[in-house]
Amino acid sequence: MSVGGPLTMLQAFRFGESDRDHVSRLLHWADFPNSARIVDLGAGSGGVAAHMAALRPDLRFCLVDLDETKLAASSFEKHIANITQVPEPDGAFDAAICCYAMGYAPSDALWSEISRLLRPGGTVFIVDMVPKDATIPKLSLFGYEIRSRGMVEEAAQSVGLIPDVYIEPYDSGDWGRSVFSDAFDVFFGDLRPAIWCWRAPETKTVAHPSTTQA
Repeated sequence: MSVGGPLTMLQAFRFGESDRDHVSRLLHWADFPNSARIVDLGAGSGGVAAHMAALRPDLRFCLVDLDETKLAASSFEKHIANITQVPEPDGAFDAAICCYAMGYAPSDALWSEISRLLRPGGTVFIVDMVPKDATIPKLSLFGYEIRSRGMVEEAAQSVGLIPDVYIEPYDSGDWGRSVFSDAFDVFFGDLRPAIWCWRAPETKTVAHPSTTQA
């Protein structure tokens, strides 16, 4: 599967010399099971999923985004939908990923929907940012809510998800500055990249009303 050029993924932080190297690191941390069906919440144009599928052809992706124009070019299964109202049945996915998108959605609604969509034992993989000052509960960046580690983990665990991995990968900022120039330090200087991985319990004990749309 072919993927786009170097700006396929316009992200402030990158953990490899190229998009492919960056996504290879993400795949290592996510440790998705073989032949997993994965919902990509807030997928944009699908650049992350495309690179992941090129590196792991066994993975199957379903992209979710409200922007029809971004999804139009992708050949993956897709839904033009709010990431808190995905038109899929309960337990439809082996894994969920959300890369720099959770701050667009109300926290409680997002985590409830993630929990609903996952099969028992499923994986949740989040790539986002946290404030450098851990005492700050949240920041706003052009309407995007950046939540502290504690806020994110409390919300995830409130729906029964089990924490597996939390890391703040090193990034020199060189990539971000090459893309955003002097604006990088203005917009992202108070932030650190953060990655979480959770597991859904093998037996779900928390009931969530279905939000599947007809």
